[in-house]
Amino acid sequence: MWKPAVAVMAVAAAGAVLYQTMLSKKGKSSEGEEEELAPALTEEETVKIMGAILDKVKILSMRMMQAAENIKAQLAQNGQEMDERKLMLTFIHPHFIEQLEQIQSAVLGEYEAEESELEDAVNVYVNTDAQVREIVDKIKLINYQFGGDRDEEAEESGGLSSSADAGREVTLDELIEVLNDLTENISEGMDEYITEFKETNGVPDESNMELFHHGFMRITEELEKEVLKQRDISTLAFQRAVEKNSQHRALQEAFAQMQITSASKMREHGLQ
Repeated sequence: MWKPAVAVMAVAAAGAVLYQTMLSKKGKSSEGEEEELAPALTEEETVKIMGAILDKVKILSMRMMQAAENIKAQLAQNGQEMDERKLMLTFIHPHFIEQLEQIQSAVLGEYEAEESELEDAVNVYVNTDAQVREIVDKIKLINYQFGGDRDEEAEESGGLSSSADAGREVTLDELIEVLNDLTENISEGMDEYITEFKETNGVPDESNMELFHHGFMRITEELEKEVLKQRDISTLAFQRAVEKNSQHRALQEAFAQMQITSASKMREHGLQ
């Protein structure tokens, strides 16, 4: 798993469902009477739409992380340094929000759904459906790691993402061990995946890069689940630990090592 990440906050389009519903600290519509109406979208439809958005956000996060690394390199060449949080907020987060809106519009078009319908559905099902809540939590984490606000109110409110559901708290040392294991497993898994992909689809280029990224994300998520299962850590507990320790230097270095290893493997296969 490459570091879940995204980009920047120029909230020009304040009407975006994902920003209003998930990335802001507001959870429900202010129109009380409308809250009691059943959403136009079913829970199953909402999960499908949100899942499709999340898949595209994961691919976006990979591009955003690469952009952040390029900016860091340019700053270093000029003898400059910038706090990572500030760098993400200044250079990356606005572009993330802009592209997130484009992703949302495209997915809504594919499913012939309206923005208002998705907003109403998420506002309701985020409190009643575990899958919807998990997707929302993942996007919030991605947003936070790339400069967005931390949703402390949502954490304190309980719901399906309460501490009891998350399981035991993961320490920083455990988190680093998980990331080290993931780095080692990803290094091995990338060799096999890239080799198989090239044999089946040819060398990744503009025509099949999205397919390549989808496959890579699937492989890394499977590896992540395996490592977490071995250590008896829930996905939600892992996500919360990453968010809680996101500014800790040791965690940032562990993520950086993962990125360096991944980039090195890509170069070995002639992909960078």
